[in-house]
Amino acid sequence: MRSVNQNHHLYVITANGTVANVTKNSAVGSIFPYVTDAGMGKDIYFKYMGRDGLTKSDIIPVDQINYAKWVKAAAMETPLKQVTIILDSAINEGKPVVGQDYILNIAFQQFYGLSPEDTYVKTVAVRATSKMDTAEKLFTEMVKELKASFSREVGADAEENPYLTFEVDEVTDPDNSENTIAALIITEVPQDKNWSLGKWEMESLVFDVFPSTIYVDGIETEWGTATPGVSNKTVPNGKRMADLEWFTYGERADYYRGMGYPNNFDFIPLVDPSVAYDALEIHFAYQGSCEDIQKSEKDITIIGPTAKISTLVTELQKATFLGANSIVKVPKD
Repeated sequence: MRSVNQNHHLYVITANGTVANVTKNSAVGSIFPYVTDAGMGKDIYFKYMGRDGLTKSDIIPVDQINYAKWVKAAAMETPLKQVTIILDSAINEGKPVVGQDYILNIAFQQFYGLSPEDTYVKTVAVRATSKMDTAEKLFTEMVKELKASFSREVGADAEENPYLTFEVDEVTDPDNSENTIAALIITEVPQDKNWSLGKWEMESLVFDVFPSTIYVDGIETEWGTATPGVSNKTVPNGKRMADLEWFTYGERADYYRGMGYPNNFDFIPLVDPSVAYDALEIHFAYQGSCEDIQKSEKDITIIGPTAKISTLVTELQKATFLGANSIVKVPKD
């Protein structure tokens, strides 16, 4: 169990943890809800087997639960930015203009530092020739230039780099949904390779793509459009859940996160960064029985594999005697 100022408690269910009657002999990462009928209302609490032994959560009055919701791992995945570049159909019927330089700028924000002034721009140019009579041929040459430009970055080579991918593909024609046209697609690469628990968090690339201008009949105009969107590929939330565990554990005291080494406590994580985790969020309050308008609001977050959270939600519904209509909001698949 990890906590933040005793107001936010995090419990991690491990893959080997069982959701059953939790005792001191249960596997680490096991949790189960229990019911107490003390007083006029109904209360629940969780017993949990952690690294440091058997613990019990706060007693939660059912009628003081503001909300409880089950969040699937897929809803917590990190989307990857994707930009689709197409030629302007109003220029030369959507074909490259021979003799013109097609320049593309990719501007990265906070690439080397955190200041707004830390902008890093990559620029590539392709001169349209008579052999480039289609957008596909122009974009194929532009991909070669982009790969060559990014090959100079650390960790990159002539074929790939740790920041962006480039490909030419067919997309739906914005002017006619029944047709497809060639497009240059630039997609963010997951920035999780340099992730290190407690040292370097997983970040997203902040970048924008700007087609430059060409001259057509003496008029300077942008040669295409760059439409930002998201890729159908995402990054699972395992590393972010590991960061959450690290943070909440260290909120006890920085001695748990290496402060004062070697006079510190070793942090032994339960989260496996390679696993995707669902979450059960419970926000509740405790208000005394006296005439007092004050109440202490708290959160409990329980994370674990889908099957474990599903079983826990079922048991929680039984414990509150509310069945499928309980306060737990179950997501739609």
